[in-house]
Amino acid sequence: ELKTELTDHLWVFENYPTNPAIFSSNENRHFAITDYEVVDEPHVKYGIMCFPEEKLTIKFGFDQTVYEAEKIQEILNHIHGLINMILQNPIQAIGDYKL
Repeated sequence: ELKTELTDHLWVFENYPTNPAIFSSNENRHFAITDYEVVDEPHVKYGIMCFPEEKLTIKFGFDQTVYEAEKIQEILNHIHGLINMILQNPIQAIGDYKL
């Protein structure tokens, strides 16, 4: 009965290598990566994608017909606060952080 409504949000932490150095020195190889692009169009009401590169990049997408911008800003403020708490005390147990 739920079908596509079973999951209405998504949090993705991309952990595959995205180091630009993998594109250098492709000579003498039978196979070479020359470029890549991440394309994602989740079918959920909102999604958060994290890319751990030189700097942590977080992308947030949402269905504007479901959520108002103010509500999304509240969610982003909570995430920002949580990240700051983790940075201040990175050895704390995850269950001890409070939103």
